[in-house]
Amino acid sequence: MPSKTTTWQLEDHTLGKHRVLRNYMDAWLPKMLQYRRQVLFIDGFAGPGEYRDGEDGSPIIALKSLIEHSANKRMRGQINFVFIEKELDRKEHLEKTIEPYFPTLPKYCNVRVVHSTFVARMTMILDWFDSRKQTLPPSFVMIDPFGVSDIPMSVIGRIMANPSTEVYISFMYEAINRFRSHPNFERHLDDLFGCYEWRQGLDIPEGRERKNFFYALYEESLRKAGANFVLLFELYRNERLVYAIFFATQRLEGCDVMKRAMWETAPFGDFKFRSGTANQLTLGLEPTSFTPLSEALQDEFGQKGWVNIEEAEEFVMSDKTEFHTGHLKRKTLLPMERGGE
Repeated sequence: MPSKTTTWQLEDHTLGKHRVLRNYMDAWLPKMLQYRRQVLFIDGFAGPGEYRDGEDGSPIIALKSLIEHSANKRMRGQINFVFIEKELDRKEHLEKTIEPYFPTLPKYCNVRVVHSTFVARMTMILDWFDSRKQTLPPSFVMIDPFGVSDIPMSVIGRIMANPSTEVYISFMYEAINRFRSHPNFERHLDDLFGCYEWRQGLDIPEGRERKNFFYALYEESLRKAGANFVLLFELYRNERLVYAIFFATQRLEGCDVMKRAMWETAPFGDFKFRSGTANQLTLGLEPTSFTPLSEALQDEFGQKGWVNIEEAEEFVMSDKTEFHTGHLKRKTLLPMERGGE
């Protein structure tokens, strides 16, 4: 956790979140901006925009993904970046950090830096659209707090009540596990999960079973809040869990694109992403076997006779498998056909 200084040292594990964000933005931007419409990108815990040694923070990564995109001159929509930061010194530092990029930003891009908490500003945005009986435009909301407070499921539920919305959430399981029995922490966990059932995890012995309980409860809460698809990925340093990422979306295509972004994030240093499923696949490395995907396809379609390729693609795009559609035809279906499956 960073100190109360304006900037702080970039921690190695943060690179994982940033690499996934850049990979996803590179695919998300042209898809969202191919039409003449409004698009919204919100960074709920934006920070100062850079780290102590000058490395880019998430707001700069998001802006650079647009500035440097090969298709940015062909994009036709209007994108609004909203960077929310509750610490005034960091907000002001972010404004100065962003300023040099304005001359290179395309005309269809608006940027706003807001001094506020995530909950207050996000609620204000949602209320504004509700008062006009409008839904949010297609939106990507990045929620990367220092811990587990200030990200209530009630607000996430209001976001997910809108079509074409997505949330990218850092889930700090170690903080939950460490402070779960602290009386002052209970309110934060009530808000985080949007329910009281997390208390059932207090009696589960420490280890994978307890972790999986909290994961499953959070996923269930996201689905109850309105998410059509929920993905879970974990970042490990050697064999120690650092944090998890939940991605919730209304769009089948968004689910597939995020999986592809995760797979494109190669292991770095001592760090690697793993899928949050029972397979625990190490992402970013080409699998030596696609047997888990072929088995999943057999389980889903084995008793249905003839299945068209669109059905198989939709299944792989969904959150029912950790693979993406780039893994389907040549790497899985073709070997299955050759094997007579």
